[in-house]
Amino acid sequence: SISTDVVCLKDGSFVAVADHLQVPEGLGRALENRIGVSRAFPELFRSMRTERLALFFKKLMDGLDEMHKEIRNWGESDKVVLLASGPENPRRAEDAVIARYLGIPLVENDDLAIRNMQVYIKTLMGLKKIGTIFRRVEDGMCDPLELRIDTGEGAVGLISTVRAGNVAIANFLGTGVLESPMFKPFLPEICRELLGEELLLRDVETLWLGNAADAERVMAEPEKWIFKKTFHDDGSFREVEPKAYATMTTTAQLALLQAIENAPDQWVAEKTMES
Repeated sequence: SISTDVVCLKDGSFVAVADHLQVPEGLGRALENRIGVSRAFPELFRSMRTERLALFFKKLMDGLDEMHKEIRNWGESDKVVLLASGPENPRRAEDAVIARYLGIPLVENDDLAIRNMQVYIKTLMGLKKIGTIFRRVEDGMCDPLELRIDTGEGAVGLISTVRAGNVAIANFLGTGVLESPMFKPFLPEICRELLGEELLLRDVETLWLGNAADAERVMAEPEKWIFKKTFHDDGSFREVEPKAYATMTTTAQLALLQAIENAPDQWVAEKTMES
């Protein structure tokens, strides 16, 4: 599953400004908001004939249930769990809402055990085999043995178990690369090539500065653009803070232009909403 940040423009049209594939944002918040509004304004809510969210979550749960049937040595008793972020993460409350609504255990790294290339959840009745992990942590935080060791999150040996085909994981590891703004200028062409159709929801106009013509257009009016680096300096998929040229100091503007001149292929420019 994925989630997308959508903005309504002055002309009433909608555009997508960001996609979240590692950890789909907003599922729990949308659910909490819907429940709160329906209880606070029941008559108004019924009169609006709002589309129910239950069908989406049912399809999500059905998909998670089906995933573990594709792994080796799966059993009917294999559990589906939600691998949550740490207690200090602002997403933790949302994780709890989703797990409770889906009726699946919410686990952290300390709740998991890796034995003989299998993943188990620790319970009062002993270890219970896990078939599918619905992950709510970023790619780099899933296994401190093979990925980032500075976070304290993830389960040691999880990557090896996934690699061996003994546990299913959603969203699959590595999807974070698609969150890079590098792909946004090419999404219309990618959609036509792979699906033979146009995008159902267009993205905010984004240009790759590695293209000389696009770079010239952007640099003619840099105040109308927001600049984003395609990847973090450490090579990770973590979001790099965007730089709005119009709000930067003169010194910062010059430093930005110099960085773009040195490596234009590492930058994209996104049109501001006011432009």
